[in-house]
Amino acid sequence: MATALRTDEAARAMRDRWRDDPVAFAVDVLGVTPWWRQEQMLRAVVTSSRVAVKAGQKVSKSCTAAILAYWFSMTRRDAVVVCSSSSYGQLRRVVWKELRMRRAATMRMVKQPDGKLARAAGIAPLGGTWHDDPETGIQFSNGSSIIGISTDDPTRAAGVSGAEMLYVLDESTGIPNEIFEAIDGNTASNGRIFAISNPTSQSGWFYDAFQPGSSWDQITISSEEAAAVEPRIPGLATKEFLEQKARPEEWGRGSTIWDVRVRGEFPQLGSDGVISLATVTAAELRWTPTPQEDGPLRIGVDVAGEGTDSTCIVWSRGSWASAPIVMHNATAPEIVECVAALCRDLNRPGEKADVRVDSTSIGHGVYGYLQLQVELMEVQGIESHANSPDPTCYRMRDAVWMSLRKWIATGAIAKERRLRDDLLAPRLESAPDGRFKVEPKPLLRKRLRRSTDRADALALAVFENPEAAFVWNGVHDLGGFGGR
Repeated sequence: MATALRTDEAARAMRDRWRDDPVAFAVDVLGVTPWWRQEQMLRAVVTSSRVAVKAGQKVSKSCTAAILAYWFSMTRRDAVVVCSSSSYGQLRRVVWKELRMRRAATMRMVKQPDGKLARAAGIAPLGGTWHDDPETGIQFSNGSSIIGISTDDPTRAAGVSGAEMLYVLDESTGIPNEIFEAIDGNTASNGRIFAISNPTSQSGWFYDAFQPGSSWDQITISSEEAAAVEPRIPGLATKEFLEQKARPEEWGRGSTIWDVRVRGEFPQLGSDGVISLATVTAAELRWTPTPQEDGPLRIGVDVAGEGTDSTCIVWSRGSWASAPIVMHNATAPEIVECVAALCRDLNRPGEKADVRVDSTSIGHGVYGYLQLQVELMEVQGIESHANSPDPTCYRMRDAVWMSLRKWIATGAIAKERRLRDDLLAPRLESAPDGRFKVEPKPLLRKRLRRSTDRADALALAVFENPEAAFVWNGVHDLGGFGGR
């Protein structure tokens, strides 16, 4: 039967047998046995032209997307499946990688106990012409294809046609409204849309899909449901994963990030975080290993003493910031040498790095030593408890974090769990006089049982002119803080 799939007769049999049954296709062709929530997603695409799924982490999102792409393209003639995501990097790293893995599984041979070789999964190789470039895609002998597109140009998003069409949209909360509108219009007569995402944002077309009166088939899947599946399926959330994330020093059960990343629920409006989860996620997706623009070299240094806290160093250029450099139990000379080495490595001809140090308490000694490195850097000591030079904030710490909040809306940060957790942790208050007040470090440390070292270093590295006012459109921006 392995070779028979390549004949017209077998192709017709495939269309007849699996055209309306993606679950059977997954089992018979791909060798994947879907869990019950996965079955629900697959069957929904058969009966609905618009399916929206909000989900926690590790619930088989990318696997489901790959199954749908292969099922739709191989059971229809001249069909087009368009896979898209919030960024081209996300498309390649997640969706296209999963498609490659599923295809390879149908070609893999394993030795049986009797010594004979047999296919490990699937009844036959999927075939088709594979390209590593998603935009070139995968072409099949029945005239169908799978392509990948991630773009900010609505005309490109809509410039695809086929006898039948399926858009598979991953990380949908990161796909702009104007791109979705082009996609939606392109499927008006002969297309379907399957949209899946962690529900990180309380606005946009994906959020609207789950509002009362929406025409979308709505599905919500939690990581807790995935962790309860027996027998265990590799790749799904585990009870150990949930127990770890439920700890107060991690996400904390009942927190906004728990609701989003585990329960698959949108963050509540009016949440009191300084920076929203949607903003952090978008900044992570924009990150590249090296800066993509010019800008002065700025280095933020958050100094810690002995104990569980860490000294963290972050450097930035323009709207790009490095991953944190973390030092445990480092002495002042060791910290100074690390910063000096960064300057020697990163300074451009004639440039001196702009180094910012939290010079409060334990950081004062490091600040003094760094001032001696006059040939490499210019050093600013930031006293977090000092009065803010900006009238919209109480203290310098408030001004630094509000500057970070403004920067990260268009900035790019490394995807690191502890950095993300640090950024989402501080709460924000707005006093009756309209000034901003970020949760003080002692209270934050007591609540989390740790310090937000990584985020504090990032905030120092991107801090703009202290004299700048954090006012938009003539009024204080008190909304949109999203989730913690």
